[in-house]
Amino acid sequence: MWTKRLERGNFPWPREQRATEPVVLTEEELGMLLEGIDFWKRFPELQYSRLT
Repeated sequence: MWTKRLERGNFPWPREQRATEPVVLTEEELGMLLEGIDFWKRFPELQYSRLT
C-alpha cells in the first residue's frame, strides 16, 4: 500500500461529484492530483487587446 500526504491543505476534488459515482482519471491527472494541482478548477480566460 502506498500513501501520499500534502504538506498543506487537502487534495483537490470536484465539488459536484456524487459519492456514489466513480471518478475516472488519466495517468497525467492522477499525477497532478498527487502533486496537489487542482486541474478541476476553471480559471477565467485571459482577454488581450492589441496596443497600437
